Amino acid sequence: MFYANSYEHFTHIIEYLAMLNNMLVGRRYDTFQRLTIDQYRKLDRSARFRPFADNIAFMAICEAQIRNTSHHGSLVFNQAGQTISYRSGKGGTGPEQSISYADYLVRCVRIFLQTMTLLRIELMVATWLEVRYPI
Repeated sequence: MFYANSYEHFTHIIEYLAMLNNMLVGRRYDTFQRLTIDQYRKLDRSARFRPFADNIAFMAICEAQIRNTSHHGSLVFNQAGQTISYRSGKGGTGPEQSISYADYLVRCVRIFLQTMTLLRIELMVATWLEVRYPI
């Protein structure tokens, strides 16, 4: 469940990048091009990246993920082949895919590092604005 829990956490705190992007393009932090903040918070986890999809630097922090398929019980480990099979898509209903166990571990590390990168950005902004740290 490490990957799934990390994915859930990352897609929750990604709101920070969305709000920061709003300010960078000249809007209030809680004003999106087509959404209110409440509508944004109701988006599907994978859709939360769209409001800053044109921001190359922010999207680099959000590399492609395998979503939270382990939360849906759709990860299957083949010990003999050292592969993991899963169904992508909402609720694990998409086409079956397979990755090596080593690749899965790399993705676990990657999402952890992406989360730490986002935390570092939050800390830098808090320091710059001289406000309480978000931890």
